[in-house]
Amino acid sequence: MSKQPNGWTYEEETLLRRIWPNNTLQEVIGQLRKAGFHRTRIAVERKARSLSITKSNEGWYKSYRTRQGDDITAIEKLDWLPTFNKFETVHSDCVAVCSDMHIPYVDIDLVRKMCRIGSKMQAKDCILAGDTFNQDMFSHFIRYLDPNREETSWPFELEAVSEVLKMVLATFKNVWVTRGNHDERILRLLMGKVGLKHIFKWVPGDVDKLIRISEYPYCYLTSGQRSYRITHPKSYSKIPTRVSSWLANKWECSVMSAHGHRQGWVFSDAGHASIDIGGMFDPKKIEYINLSDTTHGKWNPGFFVVRHGFPYPFSRDWTDWDWWLK
Repeated sequence: MSKQPNGWTYEEETLLRRIWPNNTLQEVIGQLRKAGFHRTRIAVERKARSLSITKSNEGWYKSYRTRQGDDITAIEKLDWLPTFNKFETVHSDCVAVCSDMHIPYVDIDLVRKMCRIGSKMQAKDCILAGDTFNQDMFSHFIRYLDPNREETSWPFELEAVSEVLKMVLATFKNVWVTRGNHDERILRLLMGKVGLKHIFKWVPGDVDKLIRISEYPYCYLTSGQRSYRITHPKSYSKIPTRVSSWLANKWECSVMSAHGHRQGWVFSDAGHASIDIGGMFDPKKIEYINLSDTTHGKWNPGFFVVRHGFPYPFSRDWTDWDWWLK
């Protein structure tokens, strides 16, 4: 028997669409073989999922009764394990890139400035690179201020996230949100049974239907002739741009990094842009940096706009806003 090629032919797909809904897996494989197509059970199931073919009520009933006694080997089950390659790839001529809003501790004036800059530069896209939420109420860190204040409650935070994202959506047609470590606080308590997309369903105003939510802490951006990995890394360094430089060398591309709450731009040893995005937080509202002294550097709020592959930095404190917004 000749080996079946990996790619499915049009005739195979057409037959699969016709016979899948009302037949068991074994019946489907049998009919495919009669037509001269030899596929494994795993291959057939994966193809049906990729084509979004669903079972009819009759098909579900027959399949349930059959699979109760079905013997599937461990080797076949290995093919069911997921591959982690479903990250977002954004293609944009002009996109605002920001991170670390830490809502409700967001600098709302900086958000307004980003929207105005976006409009001025005709950016239709925006990427929020992690830590949209702050989620103090799900943190194991001790809070010294009153944890029962309405402004730090989970319902208030959800409402604030809705209002801020609506403001962003009023300017940018497409908004992508990736995952940050603060966004994971509630996910850890829920033992990973749900993802970030489920958490956004709690945000009022059906905001989750208006944005693109990724379960990954990174995405890729293609703009002009350049490619960027935009990430919210686990790693941290007191030295600005250190992490982004290491990641640029690791992934062999330019990197825009969140999480460090610093803003900066250098080039890696291989010549890739290594950028610390900054963040949209208001440092005066963050409890743990104001109620303790450390040798960590001062936070630098800000964002970037990438236009035709070229990054433009906008620091909250080191931008001539009067000139840019005139």
